[in-house]
Amino acid sequence: MTIEPESLIWEDLACEWCHSTEYEIIVEGPDLQTGFPGTFQMVRCLQCGLYRQAPRLTWKSLEQYYDVTYHSYDTFEVEKLNWFKRIDKRYGPWKRLKAIEKYKSGGNLLEVGCGTGAFLEEALRSGRWNVTGVEPVKHAADFTRNKLDIPVYTELFGDANLPNESFDAVVLWNVLEHLDHPIDNLKKAWDVLKPGGVLVCSVPNLDSLEAEIFGRFWVGWELPRHLFVFPLHTLKTIYQGLGFNWLGTRCISTTYGTLGTTISFWTGSWKSKHPWIAKAFLALYWSPVTRLLLVIPLWVLDRFEKSTIITVFAQKPEIKY
Repeated sequence: MTIEPESLIWEDLACEWCHSTEYEIIVEGPDLQTGFPGTFQMVRCLQCGLYRQAPRLTWKSLEQYYDVTYHSYDTFEVEKLNWFKRIDKRYGPWKRLKAIEKYKSGGNLLEVGCGTGAFLEEALRSGRWNVTGVEPVKHAADFTRNKLDIPVYTELFGDANLPNESFDAVVLWNVLEHLDHPIDNLKKAWDVLKPGGVLVCSVPNLDSLEAEIFGRFWVGWELPRHLFVFPLHTLKTIYQGLGFNWLGTRCISTTYGTLGTTISFWTGSWKSKHPWIAKAFLALYWSPVTRLLLVIPLWVLDRFEKSTIITVFAQKPEIKY
């Protein structure tokens, strides 16, 4: 796939939350994930602290950066894997489902940005949830719809014709930062949630040790696909401003894969000068021995909420407004 830089359409919008146009540049760089053309920047609003891309690509241009090689659209055909890899692929979705079920034991669940359906498959397998997906990338939505035989809306969440007050849980795993208008989408989540329903969002953790160590190579920036990054204090202000009850935060996703992506970005910055060292370093990182050695350190990071991904739990109050 080839993207012509001159064909890209840009827009420069005010802050999504406070509408200020004043900001400072935090990080600037290319697309480290796909290598597609362009230089992008993440800025911090000087009024409310929200991080956003400015300027940014319109969705029509940005959609090209989600090609079939993008890592979020792995097919997860676990039946073709050996027993260990099958367990490994299921562990993350299972752990996420258990975290949700501390607040809701079952019912109607909507996943926004469901990709190829690994989490929805786990929720279905439990027998406690009726599931629906929203996925704007057609090849991923078609795969999930056909594999799981469930409703999947092939459009942006804001455009999906979903009935109000129909879901007990709405989840966005590493999705909120991708949305072009996250505030409007949080309002949409409010609309489709039943009173007492829970909203669960995983977002990049600006307070993570990984972000502090690796700086501009941190996977949480992921330019240009991450249009926003949310400091937790700003996100809490947004949630409460929209009427949600803030239930708390927790690191529940393994960070081995995300740390590996960050390390790949970092080694990519110097591998042209030292290709064999970079290759050996990555081979060592992705070895079973290293993964085993990192189990306890990564668990500690989760416990102290210093992992690169953090999950926020909120609830629509029982009383209708």
